[in-house]
Amino acid sequence: MSISPEHSNNPSRQYSPINELTSLIIRDYLEGTPVPEEVPVDDDAPRIAVPIPELYTPCSGYDIPRSDSFPRFAPSPIPGDFISKYSWWADIVELPWVLHEAVAIELIAAILNRNGVYLQNGGIWYAMDLWMALLSASGGGRSTILKVAKDVLTEAGYDKNLVKNSFWGSAPAMQEGLSNNTEGHFYFWGELSNVLKTFDSGLFIGAKEWFTDLYDNPTVPAAKVYRTGKKKKSATAPITFDHSPRINILAASSEAWFYDHLSDSDSFGGWLPRWVFVSAGENQRSVPRPIPHDPAMRSELAQQLRRIGQLKGQAQIPEEILKDYDLWYASEQERFKSHSRRDLAEPYFGRYRGIVLKLAVIYEASSMVIESEGMPIQVSWESWDRAKQKCAEWSGNLFEMLKTGMSSIGQWQKKFLDYVGQSREGVSQNDFTRAFQTVDPKIRETNLYTLIKSRQIHQLKRKTKGKPAQIYILEESCRGRCEQCGGNGEA
Repeated sequence: MSISPEHSNNPSRQYSPINELTSLIIRDYLEGTPVPEEVPVDDDAPRIAVPIPELYTPCSGYDIPRSDSFPRFAPSPIPGDFISKYSWWADIVELPWVLHEAVAIELIAAILNRNGVYLQNGGIWYAMDLWMALLSASGGGRSTILKVAKDVLTEAGYDKNLVKNSFWGSAPAMQEGLSNNTEGHFYFWGELSNVLKTFDSGLFIGAKEWFTDLYDNPTVPAAKVYRTGKKKKSATAPITFDHSPRINILAASSEAWFYDHLSDSDSFGGWLPRWVFVSAGENQRSVPRPIPHDPAMRSELAQQLRRIGQLKGQAQIPEEILKDYDLWYASEQERFKSHSRRDLAEPYFGRYRGIVLKLAVIYEASSMVIESEGMPIQVSWESWDRAKQKCAEWSGNLFEMLKTGMSSIGQWQKKFLDYVGQSREGVSQNDFTRAFQTVDPKIRETNLYTLIKSRQIHQLKRKTKGKPAQIYILEESCRGRCEQCGGNGEA
């Protein structure tokens, strides 16, 4: 596809201001066509202009763009690699491609886990248990991402013997469900906050702790024995296990709802550190009319998942890679220790040190040429490097989340600090109130008061024609001007 001279020279055509990286990506898919010159915008900020109608919006004389010409943000697929191919294929909606990549990683992990693939790091045994949470703003299209993943699994034939589409009604029902199936348990949870809320209900007392302990645990759970009664009809059958359940979870949630349903013990008790959080961040894309997913490519992805399903047994990591892992371990351990919330960060490192090794196995399974049933996985340097890079990205997401204290209160305080920190000269009380006018006044005022009393936010006065304006400013921007710092209090 190319842009005609009429397109590039006609100022009446619709343009969309986006960043330079986006322009370069779109340009690659426009067969090398140069990006048009910068055009002025109202706020005088330089933007890169890219013609929009032919790609996104309905207009006369244009067909819906082909799958191979639709501008994607995901990198071009690596030949023979499932993860990069899935990410590129699924990248047709506004949510960022890194969420699709996370989904692809989880799909492989679940299939390897079903087949009993594991790895050994000295005396530590790791299954392919991987619990993934995709976080975005409300209405971001998370359910679409989960449906697309299910469609690929269904075509690959894993919908009946691996995917579990329901949640349990009680703790005994959960334990019974996990005892009945030896082929793996892959759960799709469309709203993680609902699951968190349910786990804290009276019907699930002790269930979250029991479920948490299954993660990477090779020990067969003890049987759950209930009252027997004198009559057989009144007896409750015990729940027995003949295997250690292997569990994979692909969950999604609104960020606001997620934080609202966290309890204080979730991080310190080990529940949250077992999760990988992938955040969508702010939306950088506008796609009013997504193209359909290419069914031929979906079939290719399903076929590749079936081939990956032939892999079994212990994954091997060469000694030279393990020596590099030793260096990575020392560096990352220090990085987690140096976080401002070390008390929260260190439990997460206890899981990330295993997740990076799992990622190396998953990346290898994604790209290896599979020649026979039961073929072992031998991790390569390329897969190890990809694992380190992805783990660094995920831990970066985590570090931002830890600033909230992994709580609803901490989430609001971080939002307030981020808003006040947008300007080195601070923001007025009126602007602050207006920005958070939909927030419960009690939540807004209580958390603002806490930030002021803890001196994370300082207060100044700015002269006006009438009453002086109250200014909120971050501690590092105060520079001794407020009265608490010994200044005159003037902005």
